[in-house]
Amino acid sequence: MATRLSSRISSLGNDPTRWIDFGLLPNPDRILRLSGQDQSAYERILGDSHVLSKVIDRRAGLAGREWRVDPAGDDSAAKKAAELCQAAVDLMENHLDHPLEEGLLFLQDAVFRGYRGVEVVWSDTSQGWLPEYLVDIPNRRLHHDGHQWRILTKKQPGVGVPIPPHKALVVAHMATSDNPYGEAILSRCLWPVIFKQNGVEFWARLAEKFGLPWVIASGVDQDQQAKVADDLNRMLLDAVAAISGDMELTTLEMKGNPGNLHQSMIRFCNAEISKVIVGQTLSTELDQKGGSRSAAETHAGLRDELVNADGKLVARAMRRLFASILAINEIEAPVPVWRWTEEDDPDPVRAEIAQIGVNITGGQVPKRWVWDNLGIPADMADEEMVGSATGASMSFDGNPPQRAFSPDQEAVEQLTQRALVEAAPAWADLREQFLNALAQADSYEAFSANLPTIMDRADLDAMTDPLFRGALNTHLFGQDQAIRDADG
Repeated sequence: MATRLSSRISSLGNDPTRWIDFGLLPNPDRILRLSGQDQSAYERILGDSHVLSKVIDRRAGLAGREWRVDPAGDDSAAKKAAELCQAAVDLMENHLDHPLEEGLLFLQDAVFRGYRGVEVVWSDTSQGWLPEYLVDIPNRRLHHDGHQWRILTKKQPGVGVPIPPHKALVVAHMATSDNPYGEAILSRCLWPVIFKQNGVEFWARLAEKFGLPWVIASGVDQDQQAKVADDLNRMLLDAVAAISGDMELTTLEMKGNPGNLHQSMIRFCNAEISKVIVGQTLSTELDQKGGSRSAAETHAGLRDELVNADGKLVARAMRRLFASILAINEIEAPVPVWRWTEEDDPDPVRAEIAQIGVNITGGQVPKRWVWDNLGIPADMADEEMVGSATGASMSFDGNPPQRAFSPDQEAVEQLTQRALVEAAPAWADLREQFLNALAQADSYEAFSANLPTIMDRADLDAMTDPLFRGALNTHLFGQDQAIRDADG
């Protein structure tokens, strides 16, 4: 029973409608196959200026974003795993010949070509085995056998060899069980590019034919017509001609604009290409045909959504790389997360430190420090304090809150207040150390480096024990009150 549940019955290997040639699954891209093309057609498609500009536009949308490595949990193992993967990212970023950003764009290229692979080159470092750089694998060498990806080699040029574990990252765009090669959006541009190129060629001939006046020679003998035609053709280029006395030359100019039809066809093809690659046309063709600027901005948002989808595709591949790092170094921890960020996204670590400051200092944190470290644009001429809307709710003066309670509730409030008073000296000491470190630090890094020392010196038991007793009393009171209410 367990074997039947864990095995597949719908794999490509037992599909009677699919034929695996020589152990490899053919790429089922219908547009390329029906047109008699292979993947070399992508280079011809990319030769079109409009296609290339839209591809660059979409690639630039992802290349312009920042990234970071986030731990997959709050425990120390998850954080250490994230630190190791961050070290790997730093190593790849600093590689001179194959910087990480190139590898990321190779992975994004799967969107345009259906699938894409990069080889992972590892290095034995002081922190363990880490990927040193990523280098692209040409698609012509990557094939799927219905079960796994294989790479063609000189020894196995026909069926290739299985890719060793942890040696490559292969991603596919919109892949399915029936089509592991994915959907290539460049193949959807094939016919628009062909029609456009043929249209441009015909349009150029049309412009040459009807853009210049026709020179008509009359009174020419039939046996001299070919020679006169050659002379007139040269005359159009040189503006010089010699004619006989009995020959008459006239010019005929075409009226109207017969080239509009082909110009419209080229614009239509460009619009189809834009829709395929960046999901819209208005933001790129607003100047040509007019339109609302707000509508163009809305359409540009569609392009950003496609870039976000590309980012998720790349992020999944990078997380597989992080899993390989942990596996090779025999580390048992949750796999860290690759996360794309905008340039103005706040650093979550700095935001967490700022929140610690708000909690410890009773809501009193220098606004200058917040602006400097969270990237909030504001005038920093003063040192006004900033905190939450209500500030910290703790009170260390021993005065009970001015509220009207029932006698039982009043007793609980007094217990809670005494717990706060008992914990106040330790909290005040920690607050003072925090503010001193904050005032002396000249950078975020210097301040964060002092935090472990501050927390080691803090008397945590003196702070937490009274608060725990107060919380316990409150819980017991609420439980007792609920029992009384239930008994009526």
